[in-house]
Amino acid sequence: MPINQWDPAAQMGSAFHQQRRTDYMHYAYLQLGSDADAEETVDLTFDQVMDHWLRMLRIENLEGYAGRSSSGASSTCTASTGAARS
Repeated sequence: MPINQWDPAAQMGSAFHQQRRTDYMHYAYLQLGSDADAEETVDLTFDQVMDHWLRMLRIENLEGYAGRSSSGASSTCTASTGAARS
């Protein structure tokens, strides 16, 4: 389905993802030291964000919430891959 046929909340979620993915990738790479682990972590983070997107639209500090989700996902990724965190 083309994005212009998505409901407005889904369109906003897609825009959030597009605008922030590069920053999240950079942060995750600095924490994990691996492109593959960073990508997995960011993908997990945005999966979590999108699973709760409608509720998140009511959160005052969405950036802070997403950042905490990223930290949790990087811990999960580090544990599953055995990578050392900086």
